[in-house]
Amino acid sequence: MNKAILAALAATMLMVGCDQGAGSSPTPRPIGDLAFKAHDAELINSKVEVYSVDEYLKPIGEPISEGLTGEDARFHFKPNVRSQNLYVKVGMTGHYFEESTGKKIELEPTDYLSGIIYYQAGDTLDFTVSGYTHLASTYAQCLIERYGENANNAMTAASSAFTNLVGTDIYDTIPVNPSLNASAGLQLEGGTSYGIVHAAVSQFMKRIAEDQSIEPHITNYRSIDYYRFAARDISEDRNCALDGKIQDKDGTTVDLGLGTYLFSDDTYRVDTAREALTFLRSDRNLTAIEDSEFMLAAEGIASAENSRLFQGIDPTPLDDEPPVVTLNHANYEYFGGNDTYSVSASDYTGIKYIDLWVSDQYIGRKSGVETAEFVLPTMDFSDGQHTVEILAVDNQYKETRVEQVINIWNASPIVTLLSDRRTNQLDESVVVGFSSPVGVVSAEIGGVPVDVVDGVATAEITLNPGYNQVIATATDGLGRTTNDTVEIYVDRVKPVMKLDTPNTYYEVDYSASADENHTYSSVLNLGANAPDPLYIDSSLVSLDGTPLSAGALGTAKYPFIEFLTTDDLGTQDPAVITPGKDIVVSFSYFRDDSIVFERKPLAALSSEGVGANQYILPLTSEYLGEGWFLHPDTTKHSLKIYLEDLAGNESFYDFQFYVRYFPDAPTIAVTDVTTRYIHDSLDSLPVEGDKERVAQAVFFNPNPFPVKVVFSNIGENQFEQNRQAGIRVNKLEKRIVSTATAKCASFSQTALPAGSGETSEVRHHGASASFSHSSGETVSLVPNDYVGYRSGSSFVQETLVSMGHVGDVTTEIFYNGDVAPLTEELTFKPTIQSSVSGATTLLSGGAAYTIGGVFHDKRYYQVRSHGALLTRVGNRWGCPLQSVNSGEVYWKDLFTSYTTTGGNAGLGTLDYTRHSFSSKPITVEQTITYGGVQGYPRNELTPSSDTQSTALELRSLDDQVLSEVVLQPGDNSLDIVATFPGYSSISTDCDWEYENSKTCTTNIDVRSLVEIDYLLSTYLENDPMPSYGVATDVVEFTTRID
Repeated sequence: MNKAILAALAATMLMVGCDQGAGSSPTPRPIGDLAFKAHDAELINSKVEVYSVDEYLKPIGEPISEGLTGEDARFHFKPNVRSQNLYVKVGMTGHYFEESTGKKIELEPTDYLSGIIYYQAGDTLDFTVSGYTHLASTYAQCLIERYGENANNAMTAASSAFTNLVGTDIYDTIPVNPSLNASAGLQLEGGTSYGIVHAAVSQFMKRIAEDQSIEPHITNYRSIDYYRFAARDISEDRNCALDGKIQDKDGTTVDLGLGTYLFSDDTYRVDTAREALTFLRSDRNLTAIEDSEFMLAAEGIASAENSRLFQGIDPTPLDDEPPVVTLNHANYEYFGGNDTYSVSASDYTGIKYIDLWVSDQYIGRKSGVETAEFVLPTMDFSDGQHTVEILAVDNQYKETRVEQVINIWNASPIVTLLSDRRTNQLDESVVVGFSSPVGVVSAEIGGVPVDVVDGVATAEITLNPGYNQVIATATDGLGRTTNDTVEIYVDRVKPVMKLDTPNTYYEVDYSASADENHTYSSVLNLGANAPDPLYIDSSLVSLDGTPLSAGALGTAKYPFIEFLTTDDLGTQDPAVITPGKDIVVSFSYFRDDSIVFERKPLAALSSEGVGANQYILPLTSEYLGEGWFLHPDTTKHSLKIYLEDLAGNESFYDFQFYVRYFPDAPTIAVTDVTTRYIHDSLDSLPVEGDKERVAQAVFFNPNPFPVKVVFSNIGENQFEQNRQAGIRVNKLEKRIVSTATAKCASFSQTALPAGSGETSEVRHHGASASFSHSSGETVSLVPNDYVGYRSGSSFVQETLVSMGHVGDVTTEIFYNGDVAPLTEELTFKPTIQSSVSGATTLLSGGAAYTIGGVFHDKRYYQVRSHGALLTRVGNRWGCPLQSVNSGEVYWKDLFTSYTTTGGNAGLGTLDYTRHSFSSKPITVEQTITYGGVQGYPRNELTPSSDTQSTALELRSLDDQVLSEVVLQPGDNSLDIVATFPGYSSISTDCDWEYENSKTCTTNIDVRSLVEIDYLLSTYLENDPMPSYGVATDVVEFTTRID
């Protein structure tokens, strides 16, 4: 109700009073018709009390009208009272709904709103009782009490102050609740504006509760509490000001607050204006009014001035800050495909628009929203980090720019097989790695959904032998899916290996004055069982023959070497069949130190002379400490290699090799040369075979260790004689050593075991064979003999094949499919075998033969040689073969036990017996004479010189022939004795007769140069395979015969 209306009412009231006072007849009091709406939003079923007021505009007496508001928050009554100011109080019961949350608030007895109107008797009025009329009533009362204003002036000032604050007449305007469905689509006008201001109070109380983490709209944080606090701010302030300060009974100024929030003039002006705009931007606003439309009204609220109400405090501008931008994504977050990028901006005045750029490329603009969502064209950008720039502009055109770094990723998830690509198990746990920068949200292995934990998933899959293809599927957090096929090869065949050593021993020079390290290597051939490719994952090499686990590498006394191999492609493609590669492996045997091994990769070997496709492990060393040569086992090294292929198949192999040491190249020295005379003179013609002068050389071992000496070659003796006259017949003698008598080895053999329903036997057939049982009789055999085995009632045979000639040939013996380790010359000794019931002998002179058979245990033996005769020795049959290999004789027993029934003979394993073998006989090829003298005298008066050739003989002082000897340090027991031919001469002073010989004076110098080759080695006890260094000495024997 404006000031004009109030003034008119007052004047009318005065005039009526004057007329009555003149004694005129009383006029009937007209009955009025009043109605109002109670609003903080709508107060429904709330109690209404209407009072008369005193001079202070405070209610007095009993209510002149009372009742309840309806569902529409309205109350209608017909007063029958004189014209006066009426105090309307509404609340205390009933409820309302908060505009900003929709929460229902039940009113308590202390919860009410009020309004003061002037009623002219008989008037019809429709007005509003609201939170702001409640503040105006309180302010009017305070002005009367504090400043002595009269009621009419106080009411006019109060109504004007809050109408100016709200922007619409607080009594005459009926507020419209913007949160009700009935308000949908309404435009901005007085009623909707008035309702928006009340909704702003609800929004304000919600915000300060949330700022303090308090549930919105509970006791003290309801909108009706706002008006109660504001009324107190006015009524308890000495100046009736809305400034958030009150005075207590002692006059002390106290800040009015709610929790941590302190009231101030901003609470009623700029805070209300800002919250009005906030409400309009919320989904609780059901009108068609946007925040920008209310901007002018909001600025009016924020800038409202009243020198008394606000004590002259300057208002805070509505928009003194730029927008606040909130990033809805984490820094470095991943985006891909058509992902949406979201950003929010807030400002009390509202957001006019938000612009977005990615790496300086403009993406777009979103207007009139606080949260903008942009679809990113990620395919236009490279994978990796990119800078996003956001521009937010509010309705006051203040702006904020913010940057953020994001990741763009359009690649699909990566699928990696983590378990072995090769296995020997059919039921396998297949482990697959799934990786994506944006995370993997679902995965399958072989069509089975799996849980991905830390990027890894496991599935139990049944595999088939050979290659298996398993499909792994992964979907990342951006919705991209990868279908990848992983290949798993089921290999159930063990790897094979062969150690190929060019020599089974290694020669090392060693200085006795210092400790040294030496390395040895052999070629190790690793191969696969076709058609499986070679996959050697890791191998443990045990130097003492004891396998350890892979984790046991370290400082053990006998360490291990671990080595890895692969093919020459570097990484194995499971679809490629790759042959096995040669691996050069180094071995070591440590006696003194503990060595720490490092795991080192094999390097391709192209310059070591073993081939570009071979590999070598970095060599390891053997430490030779003091006294190394005193240990018998130093020379022998045992090696066990354990192979495990990628599929987990295991194989074990045992090998041995030997090391021979040459400390400072051992030598021997000639320390003494002497001449021994057998005949000082001859009285008769020398007898053939006599030995004349014998020279002796003594050899000495100067080394601090034993030296083994073996003579390999004796050169011809260069025999020089210078004589004045005469001649003596010379004769060369050589010692002949005959070959030992051939003999048959005797040892026990085990017949092959028979399987179920099988009997091992040999059958022999021939068309022309006949013989007696007398010892030593020979018989010829035909070449169609055969051997075999019996299975049930059937006899399975193998026919003897091939023809040839009698003589020595190379023999090969096969066992379990591998060639036996010897290649030998064969000499056949006479042997005969009997047979019964029409069976024939086995072997035939002049016929090549093959003995072979496939037995039930799958062992396969084969001996190839040429014709033979068999000898019967008592009741024992055997020794059909004798072989000579490197100076050693080996005998083979082929048949060990024979029955007299059916001509059957058990076939045993081929075995060997080793015998020593003497040197070959030396034969005198010719008689050596001088000057044609054959026992007849010849005068030779002229001095002459002659050089003759002969051979030497090696003897010790006790006249024993020597071939080898071990010299201990300082030992001089080795003698080389040279026996010269007999020598006779006739001088001019002597007469030579046929039957007699006279002693004559001669001056004959005899000088002999002997070149001797011998092999030297450091002697190691129990050394089965020595290695030697070669040395040559020239020994000079000189004597003079007078």
